[in-house]
Amino acid sequence: MGETQATTPVEALQLVERLMTSIPMERTYYQEPLPCVVDQRLERLCDWFSRASTSEREAFTSSLDRRHADFLLVFSERMATLAVRESSIQRLQNGLKAITMLSLSTLDFRESVLVLALHRHSAVKLGADPKKLILQAATCATAEVAEQLDAFAQRESVPIESMGFKETHSTDGFIYERTW
Repeated sequence: MGETQATTPVEALQLVERLMTSIPMERTYYQEPLPCVVDQRLERLCDWFSRASTSEREAFTSSLDRRHADFLLVFSERMATLAVRESSIQRLQNGLKAITMLSLSTLDFRESVLVLALHRHSAVKLGADPKKLILQAATCATAEVAEQLDAFAQRESVPIESMGFKETHSTDGFIYERTW
């Protein structure tokens, strides 16, 4: 398999494993500069996931464990920030695709809601329709995750502060800062 391209669910999982171990020990992925090489490679994984067949997506999703789910949620959070910083709907879509890769057997979906709130907030900041973006992403999800995404899309928006985030700026620009 090429370093940045997956063509099968097994290769996709191997790519995620390599990316998880590529971060220096003294930092976490969350602390990496925005954007970083890991972001770029995970965006390519999102492209593969979108093109994969339903059976390939299900095979990949079912192979993920809690560590992978946490890693993909951090990627999704980073994409919500980069979407605003770069005025990029594509970054929002990739962050949402990462959430569609998750399985309810490895992650309580309520944890995803925190990050989904950032995506909704970012979409509004960019003048995009958050409900439409979420429902588009849901087409790649398993039935159970798609149902949760649909339910989230129908809900009223809540302030990101109530989800444990605030808008701020770093020396590099806009960022969502965790308050928890």
